[in-house]
Amino acid sequence: GVAAAGVVAWAVFWRDSGPVANTATPNTNGDTKPNTPAVPEGMALVSGGKFMMGSDKGDKYSRPAHEVTVRPFYMDTTEVTNEAYAKFVAATSHKPPPDWKNGTFPEGKAKFPVVGVNWEDANAYAKWAGKRLPTESEWEKAARYDPASGTVRQYPWGDDEATAERANLGQDHLQP
Repeated sequence: GVAAAGVVAWAVFWRDSGPVANTATPNTNGDTKPNTPAVPEGMALVSGGKFMMGSDKGDKYSRPAHEVTVRPFYMDTTEVTNEAYAKFVAATSHKPPPDWKNGTFPEGKAKFPVVGVNWEDANAYAKWAGKRLPTESEWEKAARYDPASGTVRQYPWGDDEATAERANLGQDHLQP
């Protein structure tokens, strides 16, 4: 379960939300409203709290299921595009992905998720963008926890089988 969720896209980046304030601020009518931070553009707040991480059914790396607590955090709602990664490469002289010809992503693929980067590349991009990569528990909470029902799914899409249509399982035909 964790492995399939982890390969969906490397390029989901995170920023600590800090504590979510439960204080109230008076408004002009004397009423109060929650004093919560604004969600950064392009990001979603993932609530903190306890959840069951891992699985008793999965591979040896997923076992055993165990309770984990994470703080609230923000995550990007889309993967990092080739276009965004190219800005990072231009600004930092970081090496481009190996499939980019002459340091340029394939034509017509500007809005596609960047591929062919390793953890170090992703980490460098995240730091440049003022963000950070997720911890294993943050990634799993965001990928598997369903806040609407309060349940943990086997995969981000639910409990149905992992297929090429639902997950990046390393299919060569998906590469640009």
